[in-house]
This record gives sequence, C-alpha cells and structure tokens, in this order.
Amino acid sequence: MQAIVDQLAATVREAAAQHVPLCIRGGGSKDFYGGPLRGETLSVAAYRGIIDYEPSELVITARAGTPLAEIETALRDKGQMLAFEPPHFGPQSTLGGCIAAGLSGPRRAYAGSVRDTVLGVRMVDGKGDDLMGLAENRMVGAPAVCGEIHTHVDVALSGEFHGVGEQVL
Repeated sequence: MQAIVDQLAATVREAAAQHVPLCIRGGGSKDFYGGPLRGETLSVAAYRGIIDYEPSELVITARAGTPLAEIETALRDKGQMLAFEPPHFGPQSTLGGCIAAGLSGPRRAYAGSVRDTVLGVRMVDGKGDDLMGLAENRMVGAPAVCGEIHTHVDVALSGEFHGVGEQVL
C-alpha cells in the first residue's frame, strides 16, 4: 500500500509543479456536492481497507478509499458504530469522502460532527508531502481549501449499536 501513497504523492508533486488542478476522487458519491468538478481526476479508490481495529479501544483506522459499508459492517459485528452518522449517497461512499465533505448526518446535534471524531490522519498535502499526525478541525470538511488527500484516518467510535427493533431496558 505504501506504493499507492508514493504514487499519489508523486502525482500531486507533478501537478503542483505544472500548475495543473486535480479532482481528488474516491467513490464519486459526492460529485454533486459543492461546485463543478474541475481538474484531472486523481482516484484514491484503490487505497482502501481497515488498517487497525481493536473494539475495546473504540477507535478504527481505515484508508480513505474504504467504503463506509465495509467499515460499518465490521463495527456492527462487534456491536459498535461510527460516533457520527454519515449520509450514504450510494454503495460507493467512502470514509475519505465523508471526512472531506464534512457531512455528519442527522445525529450531529446529539453525537457531534465528523470533525469531532477524527483523532489522527495520514495525508498527502498540496505539495505532495506525505504527512502524519494528530487531526486538526480545519483539515476536515474543506477539501478545496486545504488541497489535502487524507490517505488514512483514525476515527472514534460509539460504544454500542442497537439495531432496529431492539430496545435497551
């Protein structure tokens, strides 16, 4: 997987040197969101998968191209869920797209926003540098401003999942 990150970084460096805009794209489920798409497409869809998940820690680390459905299935199997409720705009919705768009879902008022749950990131910045560190709120939900590719993300989880028809007494 490091080869994919290296290729993303090289592509960003080349585009920056040539002053060519890039349209960073995972599943493409949020193409309708924001302004018109511009620039050469740079796909992160191949960079996917859950990197680390220990249910007792209530944290999951996944690559940006990982479909939300895959993450939610892994969490549901352990009785957990994402602390925010990302809207799905199709089966191809990814964690990276959710983080980049900053869409938190209807539980935001009660559970907080997606930016509240991002604990750390590894990313390629607009210069093509591969960076890793603690998340800062300004990095979430502003892809056009920051020009960053979140290659993987650490996200906090909610402790319990109760499916439809279940009740806690």
